[in-house]
Amino acid sequence: MECLKSVIWGGLSAVVPLNDCVRELEQLAQPVQDGQNRYSGFNPLSLEATKVFEAILDGSHSMNGFRNKDLKKQLFGDTKSAKELKQMSSKTTRIIRKLRAHRLISKIPRSTRYKVTEKGYRILGASLTIKKKYLPMNMKNAA
Repeated sequence: MECLKSVIWGGLSAVVPLNDCVRELEQLAQPVQDGQNRYSGFNPLSLEATKVFEAILDGSHSMNGFRNKDLKKQLFGDTKSAKELKQMSSKTTRIIRKLRAHRLISKIPRSTRYKVTEKGYRILGASLTIKKKYLPMNMKNAA
């Protein structure tokens, strides 16, 4: 990751995030105002946010982007009833709107597809790297 600089030391000092990356990750956790609507921040270490970030960064979306339907299937799997389908579709729409408000994804013009922005790749990749790679290693060392 271009956002992370790895240094071999013990504890959490093993990862020294660069200033820009730290600022962007902090902004990700803050609420944003988009027009009349206010969107809450993401908790980059939560299980729900991790699932969303992994689904967004899935390589199958890199060429053509993704739709609500694609993201819904990755996050929630196949739903059984029409009521569940509507609820999951609505929740996915809210997630997409929140990601757009934070400028992590953008809409592909004249389509119903979305693509990850450069900022999105940088921030989401750094967040997942910190959570998946560095935190488990440091938690083992702390025990």
